Amino acid sequence: MSFDLKTCRFVVWGYRNNYSTHSHIHEGIFRALQFMGKSVEWLDQSSDTRGRDWANTLIVTNHDVAWHLPLRDDCFYVVHGFGDHPDLRERFAGIRNRLSWNVFHDFSHVYGTQGNPLIGVTSLGVPLTERMDLDEDTPFYPRERHMDFRWATDLTPPEIEANKVGAAPLNVGSRVINYVGTIWRVNEREVAAFRQACGEGGIEFRQLGAGQSGEEHRHLGHSKVVSVADNVRLVRESYFGPSIVGSHHLIEGYAPCRLFKNISYGHFGVTNSARMQRLFGGRLIHNDDPHRLFFDARERLASMPVSELHALMDFVKERHTYVRRMSCVLKAAAMVMDGAGS
Repeated sequence: MSFDLKTCRFVVWGYRNNYSTHSHIHEGIFRALQFMGKSVEWLDQSSDTRGRDWANTLIVTNHDVAWHLPLRDDCFYVVHGFGDHPDLRERFAGIRNRLSWNVFHDFSHVYGTQGNPLIGVTSLGVPLTERMDLDEDTPFYPRERHMDFRWATDLTPPEIEANKVGAAPLNVGSRVINYVGTIWRVNEREVAAFRQACGEGGIEFRQLGAGQSGEEHRHLGHSKVVSVADNVRLVRESYFGPSIVGSHHLIEGYAPCRLFKNISYGHFGVTNSARMQRLFGGRLIHNDDPHRLFFDARERLASMPVSELHALMDFVKERHTYVRRMSCVLKAAAMVMDGAGS
């Protein structure tokens, strides 16, 4: 049996039962494929796959866990992170039905694709003939069988629409900001400045999620790993929902999924990233200084009409879901199957 993109089944492979930062990405992709009406399972190496029929399956996976997959000519593999893993690229070298991908940022083309320099580039590293743009910030490189795209919210369009009910630019009854995510060397300075401003403004800053230290927040109804439902609840219970970007992510123009998520959950976009401000067409609340950002946001959100929040939620609903991202992945997969770039 050969692989058929029109009739195939889907598997999201990895981090179903053991946590990784990439678990959030896989869950978002899994939920999107479900919404798109695909026959999809989320499995990992702890799943019982004995006797499983893998024929005609499109598999979305990550470089750390792709090693555990059987390699078959009647499957299609969408693998994150080939660029930094030459041994894994070598393992998949004989598989025609494959597509690698990385998260998009402004220097993706400089770093190259699958560890290879791009063919046909200018002196500035800008691709010429080797790039096809499937969507905004979604380049596809046919010769390399590689694409890049930004992270997204883990919600589907109807879920974002439903979150408009009860959403407000500023949760005036709250005195806490729940920051669901990791604080580490990349962002600790910027988050510390924002946390200080929260304290000065009488707002408690709580870090939650798998990157937190200790279990002091278990009383909020979850352990270290925060589910999608808990993430939505915790953000909506917050005074407002900031997305603080740190160090080289600011230079690269990297968009944290937290920005898309917080907006889709029902809070206005608040960030210290000028690049994210441009990505959203100047609609966000932005200040390069995370400390000043808190006070700017509090002032502007206090008088903001809810219609502006709804408009921003619509922007994410239309452009920054994994439904939109996976539609592009399927376009790229179809071109690989048709021999584009070969």
